[in-house]
Amino acid sequence: MWKKSEVWKNKKFRLLLVLEVILLLIGIVGLIPGDRVVGDESTMRVAVHGGEYLEEKQGYYIDGSYDYNGEFLTMWPETLRPGVYRLRLVLEASDNEVSFFEVKSSTGQFRNLLSNSVNIYGGAGEQSCQFYVCGVEKDAAIAVNYSGGEPLLIKKIEVVHTNAGSRILICLTLAGALLVNTLFLLFCYMKKYTVPLETKLVWFGIPGLAVLASLPLFVDYMIIGADSVFHWMRIEALAQSIAQGNIPARIEALWLYGHGYANSVFYCDTFLTLPALLRLLGFDMNTAHGTYVFAVNLATAVIAYKCFRGCFQDSRIGMVGSMLYTLAPYRIYLIYNRDALGEYTAMTFLPLLIYGFYQIFTGDVEEKEYKRNWLFPAFGFSGIIQSHVLSCEIVGGFTLLLCLILIKKVLRRQTFLELVKVLAGTIAFSFWFLVPFLDMSMSGQYAFAGNSGDLIQNRGILPANIFYTMQAAGSNSRFHEKGLLETEPIGVGMAVLLGVGAFWLVRSLLREKRDSRLDRAALTAFFIGVFALIASTSYFPWNAIQSWNKVTGMLVPMLQFPTRLTLVAVICMTFVTCVGAAVILKQGEGFWRNAFLVILCGTALVFSLYQTNDILLKKSGLIRLYTAEAMGNSGILGGEYLPEGVVRNFGYDSAVPSGGVEILSFEKKNLDTVTQLKVASGEGEYWVELPMLLYKGYRAQDAETGEGFEVQAGENQMVRVLLPEGYNGTLHVWYAGMWYWRVAELVSLAAALAVIVSGVKKRMRFRA
Repeated sequence: MWKKSEVWKNKKFRLLLVLEVILLLIGIVGLIPGDRVVGDESTMRVAVHGGEYLEEKQGYYIDGSYDYNGEFLTMWPETLRPGVYRLRLVLEASDNEVSFFEVKSSTGQFRNLLSNSVNIYGGAGEQSCQFYVCGVEKDAAIAVNYSGGEPLLIKKIEVVHTNAGSRILICLTLAGALLVNTLFLLFCYMKKYTVPLETKLVWFGIPGLAVLASLPLFVDYMIIGADSVFHWMRIEALAQSIAQGNIPARIEALWLYGHGYANSVFYCDTFLTLPALLRLLGFDMNTAHGTYVFAVNLATAVIAYKCFRGCFQDSRIGMVGSMLYTLAPYRIYLIYNRDALGEYTAMTFLPLLIYGFYQIFTGDVEEKEYKRNWLFPAFGFSGIIQSHVLSCEIVGGFTLLLCLILIKKVLRRQTFLELVKVLAGTIAFSFWFLVPFLDMSMSGQYAFAGNSGDLIQNRGILPANIFYTMQAAGSNSRFHEKGLLETEPIGVGMAVLLGVGAFWLVRSLLREKRDSRLDRAALTAFFIGVFALIASTSYFPWNAIQSWNKVTGMLVPMLQFPTRLTLVAVICMTFVTCVGAAVILKQGEGFWRNAFLVILCGTALVFSLYQTNDILLKKSGLIRLYTAEAMGNSGILGGEYLPEGVVRNFGYDSAVPSGGVEILSFEKKNLDTVTQLKVASGEGEYWVELPMLLYKGYRAQDAETGEGFEVQAGENQMVRVLLPEGYNGTLHVWYAGMWYWRVAELVSLAAALAVIVSGVKKRMRFRA
């Protein structure tokens, strides 16, 4: 047994700890000064081009009368030391997203000053942006670029040195210490004790798989996928919501020029907490997003290994299954081609369903442990639904198909009870999300309901896609129009195709060696996987199904792309491959067994490397996003969660009164407004509209008396508050959500704690 004293006696380990403590202390000391202004318009050198400084406006002014377009204002701060900075501007502008400001370096020293330009928004009043200085920067310049003909007034500019750099140092030191110390202790352990080769394969193989799946991350830029900006905005919006204390986030104020967007109600942000916290610590979006992708790849490799090993009670099969699934071309495609963050996160939890349902349908119902089998699919479904609701609907549909195939086992009392527990557990773990989701869905009409007229069949794959081998980067998913030219890598992959073929071969040649339980499970998985592949083609009659009735007319278009069913085919066919591999491995030592493993794993590895390298070589959409504010605030793709009928003509607006209402003052912070107003006496309809999209959960009351007022939809679905005649006071309106949403959060928390406590008690009994 390895004793703690042996570790502390190691001089190298003690020296390593001292260095880590020193780095932590440096970071902690750096937090003490706090944020400080290191330059403003009074201390920086200033140059004005095409405009002028106006005393009466107390700022630098330009409009169309100057007949000038270009860099109209430049300021040079003093030498900037390494760190994270924030540039803050107080301004008045009429044009929207025409002019912009930026921080740049005249010398252009490589990777010394990292920033992006930010658009100027009319009505914003104040804007800021984050930038990074990696070395001593003597030639930094703040530039305001003017375009258009509307007035632009810059009242104040200041450069703030934040303590985010120290927070980043502390975070990197802790993460680095965890990694380095673990590896150091691991090698020391292996040097003293004999560790089986299979164990070493697991210890280093699983992180190795995560690295292989993450190769496109090891560059200094991000690859732009079809959904990238939307998901980057989700991360940034969640980070700001957490900073505001809006936990859990429901309506994020960042979206749509501060009008708010119910993204978190309809598209759960649970797992985005990691990159959001990294953003709050000060990391740029490149790092936050890349860390999240790597974490998903690592989690996928770990969960797949645990589940496949559990099914087969063999760590070798666990590693084979983990490799095939983690490096699956469709999963890699979702990450780097589409950046379909919700979908590839959902795929992380599919192995839990395979393992859970395998145990439920093939396990011994008389065993005591059988009653705990519901946990795995319940965790799986909860993870999927909190990643991507549509993926959960797809997987749920195939789960019903599985239950129909195995209806006799479903009707067994013990099995039926486990399935009921799966449903109840999934609901309980996700109750905090499901209640607001369903409540909001039923309380209004949203843009996603307008997809019912779309026909999706022509977005399916062609049969050749199923057997597509060289999974290149690709850019074409409209196969019925363009054929397979530059096709996107949508398919189960060559390694899995070989594995499925091997399964059928050994099944026919080694009939007496088959495990009947595994064999039946593989046949069921194969049938479901084949059906998923057929349903993902353009030959499956989706258009006809859509025309059956109103229900199918609404549900079918929500799928959007039949190719999404490929995720079911991937996990099912991976399981089939593992069953074939298990049969071959049971034959003992031999050339063919080793040859099979080499060919299968080699094919997965080579084709995955080809795919990721092709992505790096051919994907042309690249970005280095250091300044998150450069993304803007309206990247909502199709705007599925907008109230129906909303016209996207947003801006940073003020309150709008009806006739007879006088606004004396107006303040807005996030989704919280305070408006001092005076209402005329006499009969009439009086109201004030506030620049916030109306979703269920807004409250309005008098700031002093607490008297409540009715909230309803106004022009373009803005929040409209009805006011009584003669009212004279301060109106407070904010987004509060619903009280029973908080109850739902407590239910989920109680369910999670119950499982944790139960697990701890079981572990303590086991040790005793």
